[in-house]
Amino acid sequence: MDRRAAVVVTVDGAELEHATSEELRSSTAADARRLAEAARAAGPDTFVPGCPGWTVAHLVRHVGSVHYRASLIIGQRRDRAPLPSETAAPPGDPFAWYEQGSAALLRTIHSADRAATYWTFRGPNPLQWWLRRLASETLVHRVDAEQAAGRLSVIDRRSAADGIAEHLDTYLPVVALRRLVSRRLTIGLNPIDVDGSWTVTLGHGADMGSGAGLGQYLGGETAIRSLIIDEGFGSLDADGRQRMIEELRALSEHLDRIIVVSHQEDFTDRTLFPNGFVLRKDGTKTVVERVG
Repeated sequence: MDRRAAVVVTVDGAELEHATSEELRSSTAADARRLAEAARAAGPDTFVPGCPGWTVAHLVRHVGSVHYRASLIIGQRRDRAPLPSETAAPPGDPFAWYEQGSAALLRTIHSADRAATYWTFRGPNPLQWWLRRLASETLVHRVDAEQAAGRLSVIDRRSAADGIAEHLDTYLPVVALRRLVSRRLTIGLNPIDVDGSWTVTLGHGADMGSGAGLGQYLGGETAIRSLIIDEGFGSLDADGRQRMIEELRALSEHLDRIIVVSHQEDFTDRTLFPNGFVLRKDGTKTVVERVG
């Protein structure tokens, strides 16, 4: 459960237990190799059916950038996302660059400290978070490359189930934070080839507003160092504002500064927001007072 995201995922069934670290590493290695083989067979200019507008070269550059980014974060214990220039493919044929990056990633995740926590766009997480993210990302795009090459794709049930679970754990909370939630929703997911099911419950009855879910950008290819939110919380109830304050506190660990403009009293708490400016009307003029 991610309390800030107003999402609860309940799992029922032994076959839906998360894959082990070794299974995830092996899956990433096998799918990275098969992706490269299929991509070379298809050719760089072939369009990818599962990714409209992308060629195989686009696909290889994308997956390669994910692998290089994870390798830097895990291997060098980065406390923020690498710069785009650090993970971008050089001009020309991307295949050798991709294979070198995948090989470096596999060495990194095999030697990484399992007891340590690592930066992610969802806050600090154990190594298992990255292993699941990499396995899922590489698997999905391996299938994309195989489709581009006209090959049959086979996904074993355990990997498919863990891929679904990983998206429910990682991305569903981010999506839920973007939406107006007026009532509690419960959705059942029942795969026909796996013994088990997921029950997803959404909503706490509060509008989380457009300002939430911003943590996703920290893991993207654009490095964001500052954030300005101007009157972004007017539609939130008291509970929603408190959850947004928790979200902003989590984001503050990864950004240089966060500037909030608000008339809400929740944001005048100097223990939470030690530095700021208070604006008040004085006749026909506005007086600005610095606090903190």
